[in-house]
Formats: sequence, structure tokens, C-alpha cells
Amino acid sequence: MEFRPGGEFRIRPYVQSDLERLRWLFARTPPWGRTYVEAQPLPDDLEDVTANYPEGAFVALENDVAAGKVVGEALVGFTASAILGAEGLAEIPQFFDTRKIIAQIHWVSVAPERWRGGIGRALTEHCILWCREAGAGGG
Repeated sequence: MEFRPGGEFRIRPYVQSDLERLRWLFARTPPWGRTYVEAQPLPDDLEDVTANYPEGAFVALENDVAAGKVVGEALVGFTASAILGAEGLAEIPQFFDTRKIIAQIHWVSVAPERWRGGIGRALTEHCILWCREAGAGGG
């Protein structure tokens, strides 16, 4: 499942070799509406993305261009979700049908210089599609 909105960036599943680039993304990306004067550590659950979010983590990549040539890919966004059973939720609202599969999006992060460019929305939509394909939220 690969998504290319307008060819500017692409979304693909997270792989372990993305970890250092994910650390860089989180180090310089404050939560929305906040600023930090120093780099932030990677949250504990993201130190092992593949164990904590098996198959439910995705990255947004765009070409890294220098002197008019593509020199690599920059990780500009990340999302992670998990399929949960009813026991996976701390508090279950009464309107939830616990007989159905429940999914939860845990992370959506976009590099600050790429905010308002559609990356967060595309990552969220991609994540929702993955959750539905995994059986969550169906009627």
C-alpha cells in the first residue's frame, strides 16, 4: 500500500532503519502550539516501533535535493496506530460496541517546516485506511 499525493511526498510502512531519522524528527518537532529551546527525546514507546506498533506505523518521505540533484529521502512525517481489544482501553465510553475491533491512533508528527502542507492529513487518512483494512470500525 503506497500513497503518493501529488508526487511531493510518499507514505510507506515504517522500517527499523527509519529509527535515527524518527529520532531527528521528534527532537525538533514540538507538540502543536508549543516551542522548545532544546532537542526532545524520543518517547519510550517509539524506541521500538516495530514491537509496539506492528504493521501500524507509517512514515512520510520526500526527496532531499541539493544543488538540483536528489541526494536521498527526508523523513518529514510519522504516524502509529494499534488495533486494541476492549482490554486495551483504559476507559471505555459507554457508546463503544466492545464486540467490534477497536483501533487507536497514537502518534501523528510532521516536521515543523512541512506543517500545513497536507502531510499530517495524508498520514492520518492512510492510518485510518490501514485500521479499516485490519478490521477496525466496521459495521
